[in-house]
Amino acid sequence: MPWIHHLLYRIGIIIIPVFIEGMNDFIRCCTDQHHIDIRELIAFTDIIILVTHIAPANQDLHIGLFSGHERQLRQIVHKLNHIQPDLVVVAGDWTYEPENKLAQELAVLKEIHAPVYSVNGNHDEQYPGPPIRELLHYALQVNQVMDIEGQIVEFDEFRLLGVGDLWAGKADMRSLPDLPQDKPWVILSHNPDTVDMIPKLPTRPLMLSGHTHGGQVELPWLTNYVMKKVSILGHKKGMYRHEHADVFVTVGTGLVGVPFRFRVPPTIDIIELI
Repeated sequence: MPWIHHLLYRIGIIIIPVFIEGMNDFIRCCTDQHHIDIRELIAFTDIIILVTHIAPANQDLHIGLFSGHERQLRQIVHKLNHIQPDLVVVAGDWTYEPENKLAQELAVLKEIHAPVYSVNGNHDEQYPGPPIRELLHYALQVNQVMDIEGQIVEFDEFRLLGVGDLWAGKADMRSLPDLPQDKPWVILSHNPDTVDMIPKLPTRPLMLSGHTHGGQVELPWLTNYVMKKVSILGHKKGMYRHEHADVFVTVGTGLVGVPFRFRVPPTIDIIELI
């Protein structure tokens, strides 16, 4: 039927430039710097805490089918070392249909000149994805990435808490009010909708998350429709203020679903607490 051929031809004309531009967006890994005044989080004391840590938020690498190959990982490591951060945090989704050689593929991470802290995302917990939790845990451990799920890391100016994935049913923060509250909390958790589970604290916490990819492919109407399935609370990218906490959502660097990005380049977000 000629009209079908004509329609497919027209669609092809549209899709090919989108795909080419999307691949260009994926190849370019950019950095984006954000300044967060942690003094605004202090609600229980007159003491002003000044924090100068710079923490690149680098999430959703999705090592495997479409992304996370050595060239891209080396580019990310090079950019991180150029930034010279105090710490690096990765809020999960390390994988997307990976091969059984994760330890080898992640070996370049040992070249990062800063401590790296991590929690798992839904693809690391079989929501969806293959059963690779133990394989990933080993790969991160041998490559000097610290899994802090359910753990607290102490810094002079704040405490970093690792929280498990929401879709995997591991985002439990009920005991948070019982923990010390003498300095601000920074919470690392994959899904930004986890922010709705943070209880009221004397100090307003900051949560760092990924999960959304910023939509990955930015198209009129369609992207917003898909995002409603990804984040019930309407998170996409950037900073959001909620009742009990603020959450920063990075677009990450990896790919799922389709092998390209469009108008949402892979990004290393630099969070400077001032």
